[in-house]
Amino acid sequence: MLGDEFIIRESLKVHQIDESIYKSYLAYQALINKSGENTLYLAKNNNMMLRYESLRKFNKDFRSVLIFRSPIEHAYSLLRQDLNFCNLQAQDAFVEDYMNWLGHHEFGLNHKTFDLGQASNSNPFKRTDINYWLAIWTNYYSHVIQYLDDGNFFLVDYDDLLQNPHGLLQKLEEVMNISLSKHLDTEYRRREIDMKNIEINEPLLRNANTILIELKEKKLRIEQ
Repeated sequence: MLGDEFIIRESLKVHQIDESIYKSYLAYQALINKSGENTLYLAKNNNMMLRYESLRKFNKDFRSVLIFRSPIEHAYSLLRQDLNFCNLQAQDAFVEDYMNWLGHHEFGLNHKTFDLGQASNSNPFKRTDINYWLAIWTNYYSHVIQYLDDGNFFLVDYDDLLQNPHGLLQKLEEVMNISLSKHLDTEYRRREIDMKNIEINEPLLRNANTILIELKEKKLRIEQ
């Protein structure tokens, strides 16, 4: 419904939705849940933080779960994904068209950054530099921090997923008052990173680690 109106040049902007758009979104959810059963609507949407404030204004009850991980690990993963999608899109132009249709601009030749209205939005690094993605991590999670006192915003540590996935699911069941399957087909493992040829910008890393400490302080606590 918003189309590309929140995309300005090479950035995705923080924006507000009005009540009519929100009601249409509820109608869309109702169509999916037209059986009348008491099912949950689950949305995985990377752009949600761009419109989080207005969504929360119209609905105090929806629950958000956001995962975080080590800044360097996450930045390394983002860099790998970007290189992968650039390669795929260079081989097949449809991949880029498809991602544009879906509003996925995180990676690839159609990459656009989140403009979260902060001074830290400027990024002096090249996209092939891990520090570019570390700056994106820092920009995103420094924006997220303002919502962590929201009673329906649940912050999950990736380390907990690795070390105690069942305990994490049990805690999510408890705080969200829902039933989750405990059957896990995937064994989560940490990917090893070869840091030999990687040079990290130290001031940027210090800033990211400061944010990481605050995230860990406000994450969901699970029994070990």
